[in-house]
Amino acid sequence: MAIKSCIIGFGSIAAQNIFDPVMSKNYRCSSHLQAILRQKGIELNLILESSAKSRLIAKKMTNKVEVYDKPDKAEHLVNKIELLILTTPPEKRLEFIDSFPNLKSIVVEKPLGVNLSESLIFCKKVKKKRIYCAVNYWRRYVKQFIKLKNGGLQKMLGRIQSVISIYGNGIRNNGIHLIDFSRFLFGEILSLEFIRGFKCNRSPIKNDLNIEFSGFFKSGISFKFIPIDFSFYRDNGLQIIGEKGILSILNDSRIMFLNKTRKNRGISNFNEVNFSKNNFINIDYDLALPNLYKEIVTKDNCNSPIENALLNEKIVHNLVEKHKLS
Repeated sequence: MAIKSCIIGFGSIAAQNIFDPVMSKNYRCSSHLQAILRQKGIELNLILESSAKSRLIAKKMTNKVEVYDKPDKAEHLVNKIELLILTTPPEKRLEFIDSFPNLKSIVVEKPLGVNLSESLIFCKKVKKKRIYCAVNYWRRYVKQFIKLKNGGLQKMLGRIQSVISIYGNGIRNNGIHLIDFSRFLFGEILSLEFIRGFKCNRSPIKNDLNIEFSGFFKSGISFKFIPIDFSFYRDNGLQIIGEKGILSILNDSRIMFLNKTRKNRGISNFNEVNFSKNNFINIDYDLALPNLYKEIVTKDNCNSPIENALLNEKIVHNLVEKHKLS
């Protein structure tokens, strides 16, 4: 029997990314809707959306799927729904969990709540109900990044010396993705040093900030996070500095290339990084969501559990509190 599912919120990441001509050209799968429709074992039965315009779009895109603005208009379905896909803004999520009494799984966008207190309540509620919950930190579902985590980085670069992260449009919006990606690759953070912070008006998350900070992972690797202004260009990525060269994961983590060392051309007895030759490595970034939904069906070990998402939010909360004191 297929898992019966409901999407709550029908915006860009839920479905409407497909209307972006650049994204639709470069992504095989850019939305939850596309991933669900291609996944055997999941059946989309219901869409809830508060916007009349988006409800109309949902009806046109899905044909037989029922579309409403509130759960109480779908009383004949709420007891059947086992999988909830939460793509709404964080302030609207908690009420929906209680509206579906037979939930087995949740896929949710970050952040879990409008603040750390609400995120803790969300996490507690999910755990109490014993719901399998995957948070869409999508880089955890890219097979090439999983290979990096499982020994590929050391094979390419030897010992890792330092990591530089760039992000824009808010630490809660995009920076938190890079915090998660860094923890995924390098382990837990030992220490943080706040450098500076300023308001980010372009973030879709209310009162978001761009924060520059540095620190160390428990492994001894140093890191620095640098916010950039998206009005000049957009990027959320990493440069990983190792003994054997530098690995760059840039353009919103859609490209990856390795620059190896060679004999230094300016002084004897030293090496240098060869920036004249980029060794590009293919990334299946656009198959992250399908890989997430495969995990929902198989119930394998969750690559992006809710407990991990909460750790990311605690790190961001810590940085925001330091900004308030600065």
